[in-house]
Amino acid sequence: MTKDPPHDAFERALERFADGYTQGMFEGRAWGVTVKRSADRNRIWLYAEDLAGSDIVSFNLYRLKGAGLTLKPCEMSSEKVMAFVLGFNIGPSSSTGGIMAVSISKTPVGPRATDQVLMLAHQSA
Repeated sequence: MTKDPPHDAFERALERFADGYTQGMFEGRAWGVTVKRSADRNRIWLYAEDLAGSDIVSFNLYRLKGAGLTLKPCEMSSEKVMAFVLGFNIGPSSSTGGIMAVSISKTPVGPRATDQVLMLAHQSA
């Protein structure tokens, strides 16, 4: 992936996604999206699923020194990933009950880490 206007738009659109879980709409359907970023923000992982169907979008994005961005879609086309990130509208869907985002944190428990939900942000009606 080289730096040109379509990829700049992709990066800007990806920045709209908060870390953790978010729901919103894409192509008229409700989707749930989980985003994780590395501490240095050089790796972004996104997994999204259609809440009323079986479609998914999943990818890793790497920021490499000297090489720019590298997009690694998981068993789908780069075009599908880009269309999703550019077209997703963050916000409540009819299936969310007003939940806008969930923040997740890794907390060590015994010899392994587990995910814990830290916060739910609700949209007022």
